[in-house]
Amino acid sequence: MLRAKGFVQDENGWVELNATADGLTANAIPKGQEVLIVIGEGLEKERIEARLKW
Repeated sequence: MLRAKGFVQDENGWVELNATADGLTANAIPKGQEVLIVIGEGLEKERIEARLKW
């Protein structure tokens, strides 16, 4: 199982993200802190970072 959760900022402001195997939610929020947490087994940090292009 894989899960991602966090906050990102786009051109419109802050967005709270929550992704699971069941789907993705993205909700606008007034304030946030740029952070993304990925939870799962056998994760490869380098591959995740390359996909996110941080």
